[in-house]
Amino acid sequence: MAQRRALFGEWQHEMGSADSELRQRLRRERKEARREARRAFAEMLRASDELGPRPSFSAARTLYGDDPRWRALERQERDEAWDEVEEEL
Repeated sequence: MAQRRALFGEWQHEMGSADSELRQRLRRERKEARREARRAFAEMLRASDELGPRPSFSAARTLYGDDPRWRALERQERDEAWDEVEEEL
C-alpha cells in the first residue's frame, strides 16, 4: 500500500509540473497575441490617410470599428493604444 501511495504521489507531482508548464506556455502565447494585436492596431492607425491631422477616437471607431484589428483589442487596451498612437499622429 505504501508503494502505491508513493507512485501516486510521484504521478501527481509529474502531472502538476506538466500542467504548470502548459499554463505558462499558454500565458506566454496569449501575451504575445495581445502584443501582436496591439501592434497591428497601431499600424492600422498610422497607415490611415482618412483620419486627418487631428484625429478623434470616435472618427477612428466609425472608420475601423468593424475591422478585425480594431475588435482584436479589449476596450481598455484599445484606448491605451489609441492614446499612444494619437501623440504620433
